[in-house]
Amino acid sequence: MRGRAGVAAMIAAAALLTLAPACSRTAFAADAIAKLANIEGKTLIRQKGEAIWRAAAEGEAIEPGASVKTLSNSAAQAVFAKGGAVDILPMTEVVFDIVEKNGLKSIAMSLEAGRAFLRAEDEEGAAQFVIKAGNAAFRARNASVFVEVEENGG
Repeated sequence: MRGRAGVAAMIAAAALLTLAPACSRTAFAADAIAKLANIEGKTLIRQKGEAIWRAAAEGEAIEPGASVKTLSNSAAQAVFAKGGAVDILPMTEVVFDIVEKNGLKSIAMSLEAGRAFLRAEDEEGAAQFVIKAGNAAFRARNASVFVEVEENGG
């Protein structure tokens, strides 16, 4: 029994060490607006300054200026550091940023194509969002909003 228990403990410790890096990625980086979650299918990301799209990873940080794109039969969720989330539906591209006006910082999302469902909610009311879609732009705080950009840009 003692030998088996020792082997089981070593296997459990090895498993924890293997999982530790994956778990640490779920914490928000200091400059992250959000992190990716619930990735289904093919989701791509391009951080500010990068020229090429690459496969997005679960728990990956979305930094100011980053773009996230889902392909057909794909979806992802951006979970915001200050609360709330946006569901990025298939065939959608969203650019994330931070804007500041009169000392108030807001999370800015520009829906370049496709559809997204924003749940702008948090316990403190601290998160404010600016959403640009086609020719329209609006602010949201503690609200749920479905946004769609049609193929003609409207």
